[in-house]
Amino acid sequence: MIRIPFVILVLLSLVLGACKSDESTVARIEQPTHTPTIIPLSVGNKWLRSFSLYDTSGVAFFSGVDSIEVLRDTLARGSKWFILKMQGIEYVVANRPSGMWVVGDGNEVLWYKFPASPRDSFPVSSNTSYTRIPTIDTSIVVPAGRFSCYKYEVEGYPWVGAIGGSLDVKFISPDNGFVKNEFYSSTFTSTTKYLYSRIELAKLTLK
Repeated sequence: MIRIPFVILVLLSLVLGACKSDESTVARIEQPTHTPTIIPLSVGNKWLRSFSLYDTSGVAFFSGVDSIEVLRDTLARGSKWFILKMQGIEYVVANRPSGMWVVGDGNEVLWYKFPASPRDSFPVSSNTSYTRIPTIDTSIVVPAGRFSCYKYEVEGYPWVGAIGGSLDVKFISPDNGFVKNEFYSSTFTSTTKYLYSRIELAKLTLK
């Protein structure tokens, strides 16, 4: 039988213990924490969308495509924000623990509350109307695929001459962003709302 000196055994146990400790340390380092966001804000992120406009009988009279894109980041109010271009307008936005915020009229306004619970609501910038969140797990199928979405609803004031107001419904998927938007309007003679526009995600590009 080969006898291994006790001192060598002690040294081997120390070395093996150190190796195990190093491996566990490496394992911890290789597991970065991920904080979900309602709209992923990285420069180059882009949402290509198809849209249709409908008349009061539900017939589409116009269709096309548009896009939303994160153009660049910027420093504002002492912190990092992003420039989000949507429908030709550049918005200054940022994700925070309470959701995505936007700078509007010199003030910071909560645009999309996240995380949230079903039936939550929060004030719109005017503080005279509220965004409702009926559900947080609605399954939506669009040309770009199937997504689990938060549903945001905003009741709007009547258009000039219209008497029934409007309803803006947005379906947004955490970590994926804009998925679907439906806008309901009313006419000059009825309070009944009809689907005026539908926008659906056709292609998602995340950097």
